[in-house]
Amino acid sequence: MSLAGGVRAPLRSLLRTGSAWNLIRSCRYASGSKGLVLGVYEGGKEDKTIQFTKAGEIFDSSIAGKLNELLTISGPALKKGRSRLFYGLHQDFPHVVVVGLGDKTAGINSLEQYDEGKENIRAAIAVGCRQLQDLEVPHVEVDPCGDAHCAAEGSV
Repeated sequence: MSLAGGVRAPLRSLLRTGSAWNLIRSCRYASGSKGLVLGVYEGGKEDKTIQFTKAGEIFDSSIAGKLNELLTISGPALKKGRSRLFYGLHQDFPHVVVVGLGDKTAGINSLEQYDEGKENIRAAIAVGCRQLQDLEVPHVEVDPCGDAHCAAEGSV
């Protein structure tokens, strides 16, 4: 048995008893207990602007365009299935994940017989929810991205 293991066990038992454990647990859930997943569409090859979904536009306007500014300076445009995580943008949603939805004009693929736009929504929302799940965020709200059914399927 290593010394580190012996020291860690009493500390863990001390923290889990009494008010110390309750304080740590309440701070963990009080700070950052809500997350938000928003979608953005890829711009054209010559168009470098960010195309938010309707919910994304509303959220961005509620924080005075700060999300648009952060997405612009944080790196290249979000491609389909990629995501970025931002902290502290809004007091109601301390964790905001922005996911790339791909091309806005994606439609039905005649060879594969499925709607690529809907599949893009499912996959992108799944990426964002997985990222918040890894952070153990207990409450997540999801942008419907134009098709609430597909967004709900992706969030499960």
